[in-house]
Amino acid sequence: MKKSSTTTGSPLWRLLLAPFLIATSQAQEKAPPAQTPEAPPAVSIPDYIRFSRAADPTHSDKLEVGVGHFEKDGVKVSLVGAVHIGDEGYYRKLNELFKTFDVVLYEMVGQPHPSPGASSLVGPEAPATDGGVRTTMDQVHLVQNIVKSFLKLEFQMDAIDYGAPNFQHADVDWDQFHGLLEKRQQSMFTLIERAMTKSPAGLKIPGLEDDAAAQSTLTTLLNALSAGDSSGLKRTVAPILAETERLIFEVEGEDGTVLVTERNKVVLEKLAVSVAQGHRNIGIFYGAGHMPDLEKRLLAEGFHRTGMDYLTAWDIPQGAPASGSSPLDAVKTLLHDDKVIDSLFDGLRSLLDESPGAGPTQTPGGKAP
Repeated sequence: MKKSSTTTGSPLWRLLLAPFLIATSQAQEKAPPAQTPEAPPAVSIPDYIRFSRAADPTHSDKLEVGVGHFEKDGVKVSLVGAVHIGDEGYYRKLNELFKTFDVVLYEMVGQPHPSPGASSLVGPEAPATDGGVRTTMDQVHLVQNIVKSFLKLEFQMDAIDYGAPNFQHADVDWDQFHGLLEKRQQSMFTLIERAMTKSPAGLKIPGLEDDAAAQSTLTTLLNALSAGDSSGLKRTVAPILAETERLIFEVEGEDGTVLVTERNKVVLEKLAVSVAQGHRNIGIFYGAGHMPDLEKRLLAEGFHRTGMDYLTAWDIPQGAPASGSSPLDAVKTLLHDDKVIDSLFDGLRSLLDESPGAGPTQTPGGKAP
């Protein structure tokens, strides 16, 4: 008897879903219910990332990211959601918005103040001895560079002014990050691992409902790639990306994850410090997937929402296909990017290290097992 394509054994939808979780895995988690007060049931949390399809063909489809505004006892807090790859104009508007805050608490695992041209929301470098996390981040960087090239978008790290005087690091450092991963027995890919155990029909991701839908989505993606149609690519990818916020909420489970929950706790601690220092207009700049949990935490502490704005992260014109990189052009561009070359070599090195007959690998402590 033929198995249904909606069972958890279906491979294709997982293959397509994984890159979206990789793209958002730089920041996302949720706290255990026993430790974190829940917002009142009547309070609904708005979407912090959404896809709007234009009814009028003269208008653009849009991937929009939310900015939630809150207030308590004269203190104003804005949750500024982010997508890590977006239009140049989107990041320009964010830079202008950030100038209006007394302080901006921002995400970055590791050390603050990234080096110019850094391509991920991690500190300048993962420790060289930390083979597992370093290899994982190399893989994430490679995926991000490929996505950037094909979609004709900008990196958040390249476009945001992290050197602004009101920017303050509000994330875990490497030692904290590794300690939390070990304590919770989790990894960088915990969200992906949990998502892989779900039924695609239950997750209700548009275009990935089952293998038939995933096959159709894959065909559309390949057609857009072969035509160098960046708008077609964005239009296919954006509805899936818009659901990652809900997907993260569903796959975290009651125990949460280090990538979101524990990091959100750090943000709230930094917020309390900023308030104690006298700041009254504070921005929190984190990935959109963090925001539902952060909003619940603010509401539980007595803040109330005063408004919600949306910024267009991807503007996707309708009509004639917008020309992007053809596959060959994209490969040529990638091979001229030192970051991609480094990632490829690091990935190859990790494969050789893990192959049968290879010498001993290093543990996070830098010692051979």
